[in-house]
This record gives sequence, C-alpha cells and structure tokens, in this order.
Amino acid sequence: MKVAISIPVHEKPDVVIDQINNIKKYVPDAVLVIHVSSELKEYADLERFIANENSVYMNPEHLMCGWGKIIDAHISNYKYLRSITDFDYIMFHASNDMYIRKGVEKYISQFDAGFHVHKVFKISRWWPSVCALEDPVVAEILHLIDEDSIVATQVESSFYSRVLFDEIVETIENARALTAQNTRLNYEKNYTREEVYFSTIANHLMLERGLHRGFPTTYSEVHDFDRALWKKQHVTWGIYHRLGLNKLIPRASYDKFEKDYSDRFAEKNKTALTVHKVKKLIKNPSAFLKTHLFLNDSVARYRLYGEEIFSVKRVPRDINNPLRVYINELKET
Repeated sequence: MKVAISIPVHEKPDVVIDQINNIKKYVPDAVLVIHVSSELKEYADLERFIANENSVYMNPEHLMCGWGKIIDAHISNYKYLRSITDFDYIMFHASNDMYIRKGVEKYISQFDAGFHVHKVFKISRWWPSVCALEDPVVAEILHLIDEDSIVATQVESSFYSRVLFDEIVETIENARALTAQNTRLNYEKNYTREEVYFSTIANHLMLERGLHRGFPTTYSEVHDFDRALWKKQHVTWGIYHRLGLNKLIPRASYDKFEKDYSDRFAEKNKTALTVHKVKKLIKNPSAFLKTHLFLNDSVARYRLYGEEIFSVKRVPRDINNPLRVYINELKET
C-alpha cells in the first residue's frame, strides 16, 4: 500500500526541504509531489535537492499556490503523479505541517478516505460557508451527483483512495466545464475550495456505496482558534438579535464588526501551536484530544479527528523556529 502526498509551496525553499526530510523520516514509503507556486522565483536549491531524492517529484506545472488558490495545485499534482508512478492513496498537506509519529500508512489503509463531515449552512460561523453556497461550480457538482448537502473538511492530511479521487477529479472538471459555458456564472470570490469540492463529492459516493471513512490525521490549531472565536461571536450575534439591534444596525455593518473583531482576535491569538502542546499530544494523545475532538459552528457539532494523530500544524515557516527545531530533534515514535 503506497501513499502519495501532495504539497503546494509558495515560500521558504529551505523549510520545504526540512519538511521533505520530516516526511521521509516518519512516512518513509510515501511518494511526494511538490508544486512550486508561480509566485516563487528562487527555488533552484529545492529543485536540486528533489532531483537527488528517491520518490520525491517536482510538478513541472507552476500554478499560484497562495491562500484560496490551492485546489488546482493539488489536482495538478495528482494528475502529474498519476501519469508517472503508481500509488494507492492521495493525501494532502500544507507546507507548514510536520509529522511527530510514525504509522499513518497503517491508519490510512483501513479506510477508503479520511475527511471531516462538516455540513455547510448559510448561518454557520465558518465564513466560507456563504462562498460555497454561492459558488456555481458547487451547485453544478451537487446537480451532477444528485446531492443537496455540501460537506467541508480540513484539507491537511485528508486522504482518498486513488479510485475514489479519480471520480472526484472527473466530477470537478465536468462541473467546471458546464459552468464555463455561461460566463455569468464566473465566481471570483477567494475561498478554500479544496475544503469543499473534494469532501462534498467523496461524502456522497461513500454513503452511496457503503465505503469506510476515517479522519484527517493532522492536529490543527486553526480549529482551536475557530472554537474560541466562534464562542465569542455566538454571544455577540445573540445580543445583536435579542436586543433588537438588527433593526437599528444594518447587517453589513454587523458583518464588518465581526470581521474586524476576528482580525483583532487573531492578533492576540492564544491558540497557536506550541512545544508544550506537542509534548502533551505525544505523551497522551487520548487525553489531549478529549478537549479538541469536536467543533460547533453554531449550527452543528462535528467531529474533527479519529483516535490517532500523526502530524501537526501550523509550524512556523522559519528553519530556526523553536517548535520546528523541537520536532526535528524528536526521536522516532
């Protein structure tokens, strides 16, 4: 059983080399494919490094890999890798993920895919929900698969069998082709499409066929940030409605308040990944996950992880960052 790992990169080639070494340490049999963003101009050292590594490839295509533009890089990576080598599963990572434990291949082999089932609703605190509901490609995807539910997921360490992902890519390309026939349906808002397209199609196919689903295997502090922020926003949203302020303050003004508050909250983020958190996760993952296992977006409560975590994010893209140094000095577990 062979796992392929897709990683789009847009900065810090030295950190990408560090990540490749980290993956080869903990997932030694994986095939890696790196997609260098068209925005990254200096990557000769990375290219030379990859040329001398077994089972590590650089995609010859260079698309933009900044936030909100990741989906096409992942699809391109998959199609390129499919054309040059064999593998059984495709797994997605970001360039600020790092492994801390061995064994992810064994976990993946038990399932046909692994992703969250986060149902998307317009009133969700997860702000890309509105974008997904407005996106005409999503609407066409739902039409093609005869489905009415949009499902979102954390893309980092989500995984799909090659057979399943072939169908996912085909459905996305068909939906895009049909949408492109009508220029009025061009949707230009930036959002994390890779967190919606893949899992929406996969969830439908797996339920239809009785396939087995696992979970992403990367602990992400982003969910802790959302958990803390959404609790506060839930209170302000209640005040806005219960006190009748919605009759006095336009919704657009309230939305701007929430965005500004979110930005200020991010600046004082106390949920970032730390050495202390990683130590706790390694020492007793079950105890750690008890308080991190679920998330509530004010509409529904959904599960983030299974029983096992093998990697973490976000690790700062700084080769000398203490957290990165600590993880690199870990003994294999």
